Amino acid sequence: WYPGDEYVDMIGADIYLPAGTHTSSFIMFDNLASIFGGRKIITMSENGPMPDPERMFVERAAWNWFGTWGGDFITDGLSNSAAHINAVFNHEYVITLDEMNAIDAIIASLDEQREAWDEEEVLSTEDSRSSGINYQNPIQNNRLVLSSRAGQKISKVIIFNMQGKVEFIREHSDDKSSFDFDFVNKASGVYLAMIYTAKGTRLIRFIKP
Repeated sequence: WYPGDEYVDMIGADIYLPAGTHTSSFIMFDNLASIFGGRKIITMSENGPMPDPERMFVERAAWNWFGTWGGDFITDGLSNSAAHINAVFNHEYVITLDEMNAIDAIIASLDEQREAWDEEEVLSTEDSRSSGINYQNPIQNNRLVLSSRAGQKISKVIIFNMQGKVEFIREHSDDKSSFDFDFVNKASGVYLAMIYTAKGTRLIRFIKP
């Protein structure tokens, strides 16, 4: 039950992944962002394992905050190791209370990094090129073809539907330069692909009409 935009300021998702599982939960964030169209602050209102801030930045899961439950989630060393906790709270994408006086400079630095990233990442409704990856969006003839350019090789591709289900996973040790996926039996809608290359991981969104 949703009372209406006029009564709601923030949207929260409680996410408790298996112990030691540190992701960005980008599917959940993307779904909420799509539903509310940027009108609401989106938070990870409760969590067990802390999210991975590097993946949050790369995968554009811009949770306004995350609220880790206490007790064993902090102290058992399984849900969150001491090393992971230290890495999270010292990551530049995580702004802590002691950094509030420098928040403008931190945000400006992150914006610069995002702008540099976006210079490479272009999503359109025609022939798209994202960080050295060519593909068509929307896909044509029920086929998604991902190909590299400038000598960049693709080692792995994972494709999700908007419910977070993995529809395809392909991995090759010989670093192929192209992958072909058959969507003839897949539902129409928006999909997300995680593309792994030697230069890093990229996230693209595309449509099957």
